[in-house]
Amino acid sequence: MRFSVYCFGLMIFSATSLVNARVVKLHAQPLCHSRSLAPAPSHATTVLTSVDDFTILAGRTFSANRNVSVTGNIGAGSNVWLGSSSTMRGSIYTTGRFSISQKATVTGSVIAKGNVNIGQSSTLGPIDASGNISISRRAKIHGDVTYASRYWASSSAVIDGTVTKGSPDVWQAVTRTNPGFSYGSGNLSYGEGEDNTIAPGSYNNLWSNKNSTIRLSAGTYNFRQFSVGKGTHIIADTSSGDVVVNMATNLWADQKSTFKNVGSGSLTFQAGRSIALSKDILADASFISFGNLGVNTGSAVTGQLYAGNNLWLGQNVQVTGSPAGVPEPATILFLIVGLYCCRVKSPLAKGKR
Repeated sequence: MRFSVYCFGLMIFSATSLVNARVVKLHAQPLCHSRSLAPAPSHATTVLTSVDDFTILAGRTFSANRNVSVTGNIGAGSNVWLGSSSTMRGSIYTTGRFSISQKATVTGSVIAKGNVNIGQSSTLGPIDASGNISISRRAKIHGDVTYASRYWASSSAVIDGTVTKGSPDVWQAVTRTNPGFSYGSGNLSYGEGEDNTIAPGSYNNLWSNKNSTIRLSAGTYNFRQFSVGKGTHIIADTSSGDVVVNMATNLWADQKSTFKNVGSGSLTFQAGRSIALSKDILADASFISFGNLGVNTGSAVTGQLYAGNNLWLGQNVQVTGSPAGVPEPATILFLIVGLYCCRVKSPLAKGKR
C-alpha cells in the first residue's frame, strides 16, 4: 500500500518507505494497444475525501469550456468534461466518465469510475479507470495507468509508468447537506450608483441597479433572493469575523460585478437553488449552490465552488482554491497505521509515479 499527502496536486509528504510500497521504474517510450501489460493487482483501493479537499465539487456533472484554469482538486458525482487548452493544477475524481479535449493539462491524478478519453497533445498524471481508456496521439501520461475493461493508446502517446489491467482505485463521492435557509420580510432595493451598508440579519429580496456598492460586515445574512446589476461592488469587511450570505432560492450577479473581501476572514455565498455569475466577474469568495452553479466567460474566482447538481465554467474562467493544510507528523503516522488496516487512500491525489 502507498500513502501520499498532496496539497492540490503537489506532493508535500511521502510515506512510502513506512509501508509496503510498490516501487515503479519510470520510463518514457511510445505505447500502443498491442503492448504487453503488467499483472493485475489483487484488489482496488477506495479513495476517501471530504468536501474541503476540493476547489470544485459537483454532485453531478462538471464541465469546463476552453482555456479554463483551476488550481485545486475537482470532484464530480457524474461525468467530467474539460475543454481544450485548459489547465487543472490538481487531481480529478469522478464516479462517471472523464473526457479531456486537446492540448489540456491535469497535473495530478485522474480517478474515474467510467471510461476515460484523453485528447491529442494533452498531459496528465496517473490514471485509474474502472471502464475503458483511450489515449490520443501525442498525449503524455506522467505516471501509471490502471484500467478494468479495454485500453487503447496511439503509438505516438507517451506513458511514463506501467500500464495495468486489473482493479483501478475508485473514489467515494462526497456531498454537502442542504440545511434549508430561512429569510425575512423586508425587501432591499438600490438604485444606480448608490452606496449602501447592510447590517447582518434576515431580509426578503435584494436587488441593486448597475454600478452600485453594497457593504457587508461580519455575521450572517439571510435572503430569499439576491440579484445585483452590472458593475455592482460587494465589499465584505471580515476583519472582525466571517461573512456568510444565505439565499433560500437564487444568487444572480450581472457582468463586471465584484465580490471583495477586505479582511482576514472568509466570505461565503450559499443558495438553495442556483448561483449564476455572469461574465467578467471578480470574486474573492466561495460559492455554494445546492442546485446548479455557472460561472461565465472571463470571470475569476478565488475560493471554493460547490454545486449539488451541475457545475459549469465558461471560456477563460479562472478558479483558485485555498491550499490544504499539512498534517503534523504524529497525525500522519497515526493515519498510516489506520489506513494500512482498511486500505483507504489519502484524501488527496495518490502518487503513482
